[in-house]
Amino acid sequence: MKISAFLSAAFFCAAIFPASGMAGAQEEQRPPKVAVRRSTDPIKIDGVLDRKEWKDAVQIDDFHLFSSQRSEVREPFQKTTAWLAYDDDRLCIAFRCAVRSSRDIKADVRRRDGPVFGDESVEVFLNPDPNHSNYYQFGVNPLGCVSDARVGGNAGAVDASWTSMEWKAAARVNERDWTCEMAFPFRILEIRSSDWRINLTRNAIRPYGEALTWAPIKSTTGWQRPEQFGYLRGMEIPKYIRVAFKGLKMEPLVAGMNRFKFMFKNNCRDAEEIGVRLALEDSQGGKRVEQAAGVIHVGAMEEVAVPARIQREGILICRFEIFRVGNGEVFHASAPVSRDVRFLDVRMPNLLCEKERGVAQLTANLSPETKEKAELKISAFRDGQPKAVVNAARKINGTGVWRLPDLKHGRYRLVFELMNGPDERMSICEKELWVVPRF
Repeated sequence: MKISAFLSAAFFCAAIFPASGMAGAQEEQRPPKVAVRRSTDPIKIDGVLDRKEWKDAVQIDDFHLFSSQRSEVREPFQKTTAWLAYDDDRLCIAFRCAVRSSRDIKADVRRRDGPVFGDESVEVFLNPDPNHSNYYQFGVNPLGCVSDARVGGNAGAVDASWTSMEWKAAARVNERDWTCEMAFPFRILEIRSSDWRINLTRNAIRPYGEALTWAPIKSTTGWQRPEQFGYLRGMEIPKYIRVAFKGLKMEPLVAGMNRFKFMFKNNCRDAEEIGVRLALEDSQGGKRVEQAAGVIHVGAMEEVAVPARIQREGILICRFEIFRVGNGEVFHASAPVSRDVRFLDVRMPNLLCEKERGVAQLTANLSPETKEKAELKISAFRDGQPKAVVNAARKINGTGVWRLPDLKHGRYRLVFELMNGPDERMSICEKELWVVPRF
């Protein structure tokens, strides 16, 4: 049974959850620590805190005002409480954020990855590898709108293009508080240790404009200080997620056979045979799945390459899954990655004088087997006439230069067609050229 909204935060905290046992104000100068416990009941992410679901959670209620001066200590006007638990697949976090009245809640952002931190919101910072300063940042506002990013280094660059559709969040607004539940699947994170760094924050915009943090961050630039995050311990993470996904290399893409390369590091004690499934979908509705497998040796950074043929230009959407070969168990699934595929690039002037011989710089992205049959057809149409005044053809195996012919004054449309044999056109590129009289 869900807890009714009229139950007070005090009753919820005292009757449902055990005392947190967190460090008091005398330890606020040091990064706090929390030992998370395994949940024995499934946690449903719906924004409504259920006493049965969260009964095993550890409670955190010592949030501090964020300040550039750690010596400045004051109790927040608005109480914030968080709970943490985990299961075989996820780390789950809940918040209860007290407010004077629900009318004080500022919540305007409804677009995913919008500036939710400008609203009343909570944020979670996770660093699953304490030996490195890279971490993940997740935010939720009272409307349930979310944002996520990956951040590199101390006050490092924010990669807002990183996103995962697999982590879940939900929120609910009550008269005197709002609640939020979040779940982070282990498989979307690069995990190399069961001991993490973590911080929990709240942006309480109205009416007091408070910024609250669990770890006592000292910074003039914001929350992004991973060396000052608290410590998260106690999780027994399944062994299979210790194969850490390091990156996808898919540039440049060429006409013909490509090799999508995936980098992994095996932090297990045993060699792990893993497979990669690569799903490709192009803008014309073509879909297919490619697959490859390889053995990732203990402690080694290894590469698995998935071959895939690309024959069309346009937007290519790539999704992939990393799975254990023995039983097909998936331990990492990616968000979609898109690329605008272009096989032919032409660079040339758009204005020439009569008798001036310009050149076109040609670059064709071709695989070795495609280069053998590739041919470039060039046509020039003058002043909108349907009949070409120039027709040319030449072999091209990568890069080259085409010297423009001697053209009379007028406006020309130049059409460059990259052909794979006489009947298959792989790419087309059109350029406009003005030829003016020489004075």
